Amino acid sequence: MKISCLSVVYLIFTFNLHSQVSIQLREVSLPEKVWVITHPFIAKKAIRISTNSMLIANSKAVKDTFGNDGNGGALDAFRHAFWMCSLSNEIGSRRALKLGVAHEKGNRKDFEKGRLEDGKLPDKVSVDMDLHNNSVGVTLCNKREEVTQDELITRVLTVYLAGKLVVIKKDTLGNSLSVDGEVLPINDWRGQWENARVLVPSNCF
Repeated sequence: MKISCLSVVYLIFTFNLHSQVSIQLREVSLPEKVWVITHPFIAKKAIRISTNSMLIANSKAVKDTFGNDGNGGALDAFRHAFWMCSLSNEIGSRRALKLGVAHEKGNRKDFEKGRLEDGKLPDKVSVDMDLHNNSVGVTLCNKREEVTQDELITRVLTVYLAGKLVVIKKDTLGNSLSVDGEVLPINDWRGQWENARVLVPSNCF
């Protein structure tokens, strides 16, 4: 069996990382692993920030504000913007955005292989949503800016209420809607990379 150079480098790199980091890396996509390999001196910090961002997004306080829709809804928008905002503060916006792009490339691969993200199969509109919210998130905090976590949350909330983030258009029952506001039958879009689902500004509620 042939082993690629990338695989060898990855194995050596993960062997030398802290065991907890190695376990976490097994759970991410190849594009994200490549990002880790090419950013060896900040990888552990990025993983720590990413883990903390997920914990914050799943906290009761955040869900009380943004709801429970972590797949195309307000909570999803918050999670990505806050993640990028936090990363920008620690490692800079350029590196943060590259990690965000790597994550979305992984989502495309997940779709192609039928793997679920947050219990759902990703599609193009969800990737476009994440990339947009990532790009807004990195603008909310400068590298090494002295700012509290609560302030970062407030900054994300401010841009959310201003409609600068985007969410997937849905009704109050969580059904995805077309551009004309019609309910899209699940079978008409689920499992299709390109479909009729659309994005709307985050203040359209």
